[in-house]
Amino acid sequence: MSTEPHQETGAVITMDRHRLSPSATPLRQTEAYWTALCVKGEVPRRSQIDPRALENVLGHVFILETIAPGQAKVRIAGSLLTRVAGCDTRGLPMSALFDGAGRADLAEALRDVCETPAVVELDLRLPGGILTPTLTGKAVLMPLRCDEGLVRRVLGAMTFDRVDALREGKIAVVARRTRPVFGAPAVPDWTPPPEPAAPAPTGMHEPPAAFEAKQVRKRPALRLVVSNPS
Repeated sequence: MSTEPHQETGAVITMDRHRLSPSATPLRQTEAYWTALCVKGEVPRRSQIDPRALENVLGHVFILETIAPGQAKVRIAGSLLTRVAGCDTRGLPMSALFDGAGRADLAEALRDVCETPAVVELDLRLPGGILTPTLTGKAVLMPLRCDEGLVRRVLGAMTFDRVDALREGKIAVVARRTRPVFGAPAVPDWTPPPEPAAPAPTGMHEPPAAFEAKQVRKRPALRLVVSNPS
């Protein structure tokens, strides 16, 4: 798993007292660690993530940085993402790993994670070919706060039923499930400030444009009158 330099600060919690059974899936182990970092219902910071606490599942784990509403690039990636992408994924848009419809589903998932905020689970499929099987998988996306305290990082994990048969391809999203984070603020980070509304008319007054339009409609039409003296 590659690393990224950062200057974020925060308390780091190890996995020792929250470690699950080795038979637990990478998704459940990653989510259990994230849950342990949630103190008083607050979304944990990126700086609290200790890769050593996830050493058993590092190949499945990734961290994203949101760059626009519903869009994120890969900051840290395990070997699983590299195998699916066929290249080093650091700096790539996460959407590059998905097919057309899957990109729209991913965008909605990222919005839910960062704006609600929420934990989102995805059911995935990696289509096969003549000599390769179709693989089914799952992913979980969890919100993280950045230095400024905004939810603009995403901790994720992904796995497939046959990791040994994993190959390059475009991921399809089969289903999406969203669970809001309890006690976290529900104000979206990416909502633009609302435009000031026009003052509502009061009493007998009405907007000038509407008044003028009425005056034009009431003006009598001109008639041509011809007088022919006989």
